[in-house]
Amino acid sequence: MWDLLFILIIIGLRAGPGWVFSWATDRYGSPRPDLAYTGKDLARRLLDESGLAYVQVEELADVPDFGDAYDPEKRIVQLSHKVAGERSLAAYAVAAHEVGHAIQHAGGDEAMALQHSLVKVVNGLLYLTVGISAVIVLMSFGGQSYEEIVPRWVLGLLLFGYFGGSAVFRLLTLPVEWDASFGHALPMLEQRALLNETDLRSVRILLFVAACTYIAVAVLGLIAFFALVATSGR
Repeated sequence: MWDLLFILIIIGLRAGPGWVFSWATDRYGSPRPDLAYTGKDLARRLLDESGLAYVQVEELADVPDFGDAYDPEKRIVQLSHKVAGERSLAAYAVAAHEVGHAIQHAGGDEAMALQHSLVKVVNGLLYLTVGISAVIVLMSFGGQSYEEIVPRWVLGLLLFGYFGGSAVFRLLTLPVEWDASFGHALPMLEQRALLNETDLRSVRILLFVAACTYIAVAVLGLIAFFALVATSGR
């Protein structure tokens, strides 16, 4: 009974927020010719008015719909076509959110800097773990035990480092993403009177739904880490 409940919780955390976000982007992603800007034009205006004229805005063909991001190393707001090229409430929300990240970066936000540094460490541990695992699999075809190839403690340390680092990274993501949305994006849209009250409420809902996806990912990361800790003693 409890095992089934646990599995349902995991499935819900994994699939639920993504489904709700897809519903929200479909609902608020409808073209709105009455809006003054496309997502790309809005991002450009907000950046310029925030003193960040040096930050570029690019529409990238290989960016999936609503997979937009801010690259702090290249100082580029990267937008998908659904955001960059359309006039919709979803485009406004996402474009303003990514500009929020650019403002965080320019202001020396410590949580964002730590998050950016940590993701490199986590990715490095992931590549190292995958590489060692691949070697273990290949060598095992020769009849060798994995402990003859890599000591158990080395593999365990890598796994703890990766899952622990991932959990910390995901927890750090929450305040960074929340601040980009509700500390920067929404206030910018409100202060510049770019949307009416009804549209602002819709944007607030969309930003909140997006934040919930990060919360779900953080919880899953913690569950994965504690599950590893629980099983490591067996």
